[in-house]
Amino acid sequence: MTWQEPIAALVVAWAVVSLYRHLRNLVGPPKPDVPKTDCHSCAGEEQASSTPLPRR
Repeated sequence: MTWQEPIAALVVAWAVVSLYRHLRNLVGPPKPDVPKTDCHSCAGEEQASSTPLPRR
């Protein structure tokens, strides 16, 4: 067994865990501590400035 095999196993394991977490966040139920946001009833719209954003 060469030194590359454990490194490759760690990279593959990290990728699998990362994919699992990503899919769990996409499909899973919303967390109770995260407030539900709705773009049509945002409270921050009244506080938004009317000045345009600078161009880059």
